[in-house]
Amino acid sequence: MQAVTARFAEAQSLAEVRQVMVEELGAALQADAIGLRRVANTELIWETVVPDAQMSEELSSRFLHIPRAAAHPAAEVARSGRPIFIADAAALAARYPNLATATSAQAEAQAHLPFRRSDTIASVLSVSFTHARTWDEAEQTFAMALADRAAIAYERAQLLEAEQTARQRLEETASVLNQALDAAHMVAWDTIADRLTLSTNAAAVLGSAVARMHTPAAGAVDIHPDDERDKRERFRHALRDGSDYHAVYRFYNHDRKQWLWLEDHGRVRYEGGDLRGVSGVTQDITARKEAEEALRAAAAPLSSRRASSIQPSPP
Repeated sequence: MQAVTARFAEAQSLAEVRQVMVEELGAALQADAIGLRRVANTELIWETVVPDAQMSEELSSRFLHIPRAAAHPAAEVARSGRPIFIADAAALAARYPNLATATSAQAEAQAHLPFRRSDTIASVLSVSFTHARTWDEAEQTFAMALADRAAIAYERAQLLEAEQTARQRLEETASVLNQALDAAHMVAWDTIADRLTLSTNAAAVLGSAVARMHTPAAGAVDIHPDDERDKRERFRHALRDGSDYHAVYRFYNHDRKQWLWLEDHGRVRYEGGDLRGVSGVTQDITARKEAEEALRAAAAPLSSRRASSIQPSPP
């Protein structure tokens, strides 16, 4: 038992847990065939199966899917949550006449054990033997103890793989988002209480000073003195009224030794009526501002000449 428990503790993936089930659990029970069926809404589906040599391919494929309502020991375990132990082929035929000719010619004893997850049966472990077994209380207790350890390891591996999948998808989403932010010269940000969180591309847009910008106030020192008060008041107004936040201001990029024009758009977040924070984006609009200024400068002489042309001639 200790060796099996140790192997299950080391197994991290579902594939590793299945391998331990076949190698260790099957050996501990001296089983000739072992399989695991996942319990779905309307049926039981094989996840792992190592059939004995006498089981035909037709019989093996026949039980890949079993309706939950079927007269089958695994389906009964899924419905009742109680293990089923069958001593030999005669006992199987007496309890499930429909299966009398539907199993391996040499199959005798069987055990079908529930894998519990909270109050539900997540899977059913099925083992079969080419010899009869009395299944006394000690044997049943031993089999259930092995199944319980396998169920814990299986659920842990499922959670680990789900967590890894979720983390991978999150990383992929974050990568796509950062690429989009880079292309738009934008930084995503979020404030909760007095903590400021910036997207990973912030330094590329705002400069290395973002390393100390852990709070909204920390970034205020690099805002142009003529713009800082207006930006602060707009942010406070959004917090007070729950309105969208918008501000345009100049920010000094120490790496480039340049004043950047930045534009903020943010939205106040509530949860259960309570203020949770503000989330938004900051875009570098320096190029746009410079283009607008260049257009104004180019238009100034034209406007001056036009104004002069409409002045009345002196008397």
